[in-house]
Amino acid sequence: MSESRLDIIDQLQSIERKKEAFSENLIAIRSSYFEAGNITFQIDTRDYRDTGATDEAIAFNPALMMQYLSEEIQQLEKQGNELIGKLQNTSLAK
Repeated sequence: MSESRLDIIDQLQSIERKKEAFSENLIAIRSSYFEAGNITFQIDTRDYRDTGATDEAIAFNPALMMQYLSEEIQQLEKQGNELIGKLQNTSLAK
């Protein structure tokens, strides 16, 4: 069963929100006021044995984080373009 136009539009909106968040973080890291940044990991599982652990914040290298964010934005743009192509090929009746 193919996706409806509404499903595709919802996915596009989600991608745009992620791109906006990554772009805002990229701008903040590039700012002359940037002091430091850190990341944390959260792992969700239903496994009763391997539930993960709460970790401490990890400082990141600004250059590596900017590269990561830029690559994520590029990937999201690619996904968005693919969804736009799907949307153009989906009939309006759906």
